[in-house]
Amino acid sequence: MVPLGHIHAAYVRSHFGTAEMTLWDSPRRDEIAFGFVMATGGRPHARIGGLAASAIFVHDGQR
Repeated sequence: MVPLGHIHAAYVRSHFGTAEMTLWDSPRRDEIAFGFVMATGGRPHARIGGLAASAIFVHDGQR
């Protein structure tokens, strides 16, 4: 599972999510698995509480 979040603020609950990746027969001892996941928006039914995406201010990166 690869975690997803908002690009500018860590605690925007509407953008919390995961993407599932399956790697068959890897990584081996001398290999590293790298997963890159992107989304086009938040969840259709946002989780309650937390910072809203519309309320992000300049210094809200880790709030």
